[in-house]
Amino acid sequence: MRKKVILLAILALWFAVPTFATPQIPDVLIYRGQEYPLTVDELMEPYFAKYPELNPKPEDFWMSALWRGYVAKFEIIDDQLLLKDITVGDSENSALRKVVPGDQPLKLDWVTGLLVSMYGGNDADPYDMESLYAYEKYAIFEIAEGELKEARHFTNKSYLKFRERQFEAFKKSAEYKPLVDKMTADGRLSQSDADANIKYQILRRTKTFLVP
Repeated sequence: MRKKVILLAILALWFAVPTFATPQIPDVLIYRGQEYPLTVDELMEPYFAKYPELNPKPEDFWMSALWRGYVAKFEIIDDQLLLKDITVGDSENSALRKVVPGDQPLKLDWVTGLLVSMYGGNDADPYDMESLYAYEKYAIFEIAEGELKEARHFTNKSYLKFRERQFEAFKKSAEYKPLVDKMTADGRLSQSDADANIKYQILRRTKTFLVP
């Protein structure tokens, strides 16, 4: 357990990825009529950074399970990633009109990368990082500038194998060595430490499917 805590601390320092004592309420992606909880929760943040006056989060709002203050629901329609709805806190009242003035749907054309969903049964401790690898099912959506390029669905076993293959493919890319050199430059991390960090972050580090 101590090793896991240290690894998470290193990840937070190197990648500035927030970690939370309380599991966060996920945003949701609708694809072909099914809802998928998303592991990434900052899809709307670049939009609100550009248009802070459109952020629906009240200034005095705080909820340990919802640091961002809102829950967004997205939908892929005609291969476009669109904002379908957004609510504040635990309210069921839509704040969509405040967030998106006008009648045109908001396409998330600033989003490029792999969106991961974990769902189905999971008997692991939700406060343990091992729970990330214990879900019954997974789905990954490859998005490029707000457009769906490919969607893949996995069982637990096939997902874990995919992560391994994605990591091995990344190690053969031009990005890998400079990244490892940077991470190990000050001597705090060894090659194996750097690999462990990269592997943990592989679906954030890579923006496309690297393997069939």
